[in-house]
Amino acid sequence: MIIGAKCWVKLITHKRDAQHQKFLIMRAFPILLITFFLAGCTYNQTLENIYLKRDSILLICKDKALLNRNNFFLFETFKKDKVNEYFISLASGKNVFERDSIQYTPDIVNWKFPRMTASYRGEVCDYIGNLSKKLEAFDIKAFRTDFEKLGIPLELYLNDGKTVIFAPDLNKISNSSTDYKKSLKKIKGDWYYTE
Repeated sequence: MIIGAKCWVKLITHKRDAQHQKFLIMRAFPILLITFFLAGCTYNQTLENIYLKRDSILLICKDKALLNRNNFFLFETFKKDKVNEYFISLASGKNVFERDSIQYTPDIVNWKFPRMTASYRGEVCDYIGNLSKKLEAFDIKAFRTDFEKLGIPLELYLNDGKTVIFAPDLNKISNSSTDYKKSLKKIKGDWYYTE
């Protein structure tokens, strides 16, 4: 009799635990669903925002590149096959001009001050700081426009690790980049992203 009662208690407890677990799952499911939905919306919102502002972004980035790594910026401007490079470090929250490498003048940015003066160095630092802030509004941390010959006129590197590209003709992307082409997911029009 005691053995039967123990089995009955286990059965009731098991049913109650299963019902409780089911209840918890049913309560948690909407929360999980909303969380995944919001995360997806934020992610899609970034891509959508970039697409909606594509003309402004193309204009901001035209014939330039901005790369950053470990508190260090490399800003480049391009004119035909020539490149001007500007190296900036970030120290104590401020941009510090390190050096430049100039292959053509005047630069497409049209600096106001003579090269290598304190005003010139400050102007370069301010320009790169402002450019970086404009890009941050789109969650962009860096970009390149020097892959045009490879079929990619603009490549944007996002804060979340994704890459957005503008590729008007995917057939121009090198055949050696087949895996890269396969990894591309369409946003809209000629805009794609990869994770």
